[in-house]
Amino acid sequence: MNEIAKQPDMEVTKSLSTANRGSALIITLGYLAAVTIFASVFLTLLNRTMSNFTQKETKRIAFHIAEGGMDKAIAELRHGRGDYRGEVNVPLGRGRFSVEVNRSDSPEKLQIISTGEVVDGERVISRIRITAEVTIEPSGELRSIVWSGVGKQ
Repeated sequence: MNEIAKQPDMEVTKSLSTANRGSALIITLGYLAAVTIFASVFLTLLNRTMSNFTQKETKRIAFHIAEGGMDKAIAELRHGRGDYRGEVNVPLGRGRFSVEVNRSDSPEKLQIISTGEVVDGERVISRIRITAEVTIEPSGELRSIVWSGVGKQ
C-alpha cells in the first residue's frame, strides 16, 4: 500500500518539474529581451553622441580654416598689396578657404569675408563664414581690425 500511495506523489513532482522548466524559459527570454532593449538604447545614445561630437569638431575645423583665410588676407594687405581682392578655394588642412575683400565707400575701410569649408572629396561637410572690418591708415598700415560676425553659411 505504501507503493500505491507514493505513485501519485511522483506524478505531482514530475508535473511541478515540467512547469518549472517552462517558467525558467519564460524568465530567461524576458531577461534576454530586457538586455537587448538596454543594449540598443545604449548604442543609439552612443551613436548620437558621436555624431554630435563629429559635427562640432568639423565646425571648429571649418572656423579655423576660415581664420587662416582671414590671416592670409590681412597678411597680403599688410605687405602692401592694396589691389588684393581675395582668393577662391585655397586648400588648407582638411578643407579649403575662400576670401573676398570688399572696399566700402570710404577708401580706408575694407570688409574681409572668409569662408572655411571642411571637405571630403568634393562634398562639403561643414562651412563657416567670418567677417572683419579693417581700417587702413594713409601710410598703408592696418590700423584696426574688428571682427563683426561669425556665422554658419
